Amino acid sequence: MDGNSRQRSKGVPLRRLRRAPIWLVALLAIAAAAYPWPVQAKQQDPGRATTTTRMEGVLQTKDGGTWKVGGHNVLVDGTTVLAQKRGKAEPGAWVIVWGHQNRPGEMRAESIQVDRPASLTGPTIQLSGMLRKKTSTWWMVEQTLIEITPDTVISGQPEIGALVRVVATQQGDSLRALAAEVLAPDPKMPLVEFEGTIMSLADDRWQVDDREILIDAYTNIVGEPGIGKIAEVQASQLSDGRLLARAIRIVNPADEASLNALVADIVPETSDTERWDVIVFPESPWADPTSASLHVSLNTYVDESRTTAQTGVWAEMRGAPLGAQEYQADVIRLEQPMPVSITGEILPPPTMPTPSGWGQINGQPVWFGSVAPGMAATQALLGGNVAVTGVRLGNGVIWAKQVRSAQP
Repeated sequence: MDGNSRQRSKGVPLRRLRRAPIWLVALLAIAAAAYPWPVQAKQQDPGRATTTTRMEGVLQTKDGGTWKVGGHNVLVDGTTVLAQKRGKAEPGAWVIVWGHQNRPGEMRAESIQVDRPASLTGPTIQLSGMLRKKTSTWWMVEQTLIEITPDTVISGQPEIGALVRVVATQQGDSLRALAAEVLAPDPKMPLVEFEGTIMSLADDRWQVDDREILIDAYTNIVGEPGIGKIAEVQASQLSDGRLLARAIRIVNPADEASLNALVADIVPETSDTERWDVIVFPESPWADPTSASLHVSLNTYVDESRTTAQTGVWAEMRGAPLGAQEYQADVIRLEQPMPVSITGEILPPPTMPTPSGWGQINGQPVWFGSVAPGMAATQALLGGNVAVTGVRLGNGVIWAKQVRSAQP
């Protein structure tokens, strides 16, 4: 993979400076203030008057009928359904809990699913904040304790009081740093991010559009700079107003790619990389989905604030194309598709010729291509009332999993 991909920084990839939206910046601030955190999503069960809450986190302790998950107390009794297909429900495992919240910080579990066993590396976490304490093996970033190992890739000169960004994995209740980057020597020093054309180059300063930026020994430059090329810049604003470049990436806007997809499989490639096989839904309505592969590395920002990286989740990816239906992912935003049931008449899509795997119910696009025993059964129901059970994807499409006749 690396032989086909462009040069990458060992720190946080610069491509996300321009492309990453506001949610990415907000996530870093939230993650620095609270760990571990549950990912919660409320859903209304039509058959109940109460609201079901979904929560994820590390199973920290099991004390009789009270389990502690991600800092929350989870009440477990004989009615709780426990799914341990992926591993044992033991301390250190990453679990998903569905239940009802009794009061803040406590919920009663209806079901608990083990998503990652304690023996496997937990989800990647990215956080930023002030480096408050530091030893050769441990850092304290804000209030979060992080283990530093000889394999941790450190960019810049970390000193007490510096603003740092850390990429870490969850090892049970602990965080182990994979990479750490100094964003600014002083957290009060404003960070400026912009993109522009390189107008002039010198050893100690560049001009990008109408801004002059200073270059020092710690400026991380990725790509081959040149007059007229496009540069993404992350800089600190000094007290006198000058800009000191912390990171610069030379980019070709034509190389940018974005797609929306459903994650079908996650396959480890090396100790630091994975291949995600995904089902891509084109932006144009009623176009049949296709398959693609995303290469995910330590330099990929994976936003797991809404759900963890797993099969069946919705992914919005930005990255660089490597070949036909193959991409190096720079930023991936994940969310859990919402379970949905819909009843109505199946009508053909409003396009000609009619695509094979699509229909619409009450004006909503429905993808039937994955429904067993296939489209023959679905097409036989065209014009009739049906009940569809499935999930609503991030693009608004309903992915049908079950279809049955709803004729009186």
